[in-house]
Amino acid sequence: MAKIETIIPSLIYWETGVRDKKASLPELFAKARAKGVAFDPDDAGGFTVVGITMRTFRDFRRMKGMPDPEPGDLAAIGYDEWLAVLRTLFWNRWQADRIQSAGVAHMLVDWVWTSGVNGIRIPQKVLGVNPDGIVGEVTLGEVNRRNPAGLFEALRQARLDFIGSICRQRPANLKFRKGWIRRINDIRL
Repeated sequence: MAKIETIIPSLIYWETGVRDKKASLPELFAKARAKGVAFDPDDAGGFTVVGITMRTFRDFRRMKGMPDPEPGDLAAIGYDEWLAVLRTLFWNRWQADRIQSAGVAHMLVDWVWTSGVNGIRIPQKVLGVNPDGIVGEVTLGEVNRRNPAGLFEALRQARLDFIGSICRQRPANLKFRKGWIRRINDIRL
């Protein structure tokens, strides 16, 4: 079964470039956050801190009944709250604790992390289930029924195809293409 702790170093690395195999997860996060915030006008995600966009942070805070955050709130996000956002809006969306293959879970959670609902709907199409953007028993059952190696490769290819599609639709994305492809190819079964 997949464990959320296994995806955290990869997310932090691909969002910030920070890698330290000796650091605890909170220490690794602190090093990543110390690098500052990301704001690239060509990035559709906008203002981002260790992969969390302002829009995602606002959604999370509203779900928790908290007031809308200011950019300074996101810039000061601590590990526990960052982990809660990851778990609530991404990991749990795929019910990743119930996915038998850690590599498949990593591919799916990373995809929804980087691409929102497309990271659910497109995999659902690959699985041959209703692409409603909601991971229920049918979707999860199909994930766990499949041969992990075959499913992993089908998801990887669908994700690469998706990258090609969004780069054609929005040429500003071309500057991110190589990094996105390296990120996808870095995920292991």
